[in-house]
Amino acid sequence: MLGLVVDFSQFENRLVKIGHTDKRIAELTRSLDGILEENRLSAKEAERLRGRMNFFEGHAFGRGPTQAVRNLDRQARAGLLKQGLTGDAKTSLGVLRSRLLSARPLEISPKFSKTWYLFTDGAFENGKGSVGAIFYDQSGVARGAFGSRAPDAFMHRALEYSRNPIYELELMPVLLAF
Repeated sequence: MLGLVVDFSQFENRLVKIGHTDKRIAELTRSLDGILEENRLSAKEAERLRGRMNFFEGHAFGRGPTQAVRNLDRQARAGLLKQGLTGDAKTSLGVLRSRLLSARPLEISPKFSKTWYLFTDGAFENGKGSVGAIFYDQSGVARGAFGSRAPDAFMHRALEYSRNPIYELELMPVLLAF
């Protein structure tokens, strides 16, 4: 799994941890620092950041800084960050940076005995979209999985609104799983 590490060191205690590699955390931190240094954020860069932070949060324990991502995205789409970051945007970037450095890995264990896990992913490359998911039961047993190219009709519609519809592709497998 790209950028992720699966820790089986406590497997005998029925605990598996899925977290981010130090390299991925450092890369994302550098990305945030670069935005602060450039003192601007385009709508396209904000969309990419949103996708990367959503992926990060999918493999981190606890509640993430959703509001900070939303705030940056909203301001960037409105064109407010092209010429310079607002104080609010700088605060949001600081919140994201703190989260990157403090997030614990996601834990899968029997102590969450009634919890089932759905890991999803969406990708966009060379004008094509793809989605997939894997479903684990409370014992960590894979119960199902799927992967597919996104339908052409969906991609056509999504590309009318975004040059990089990764957010929509990341959400699609969640909807398909239900």
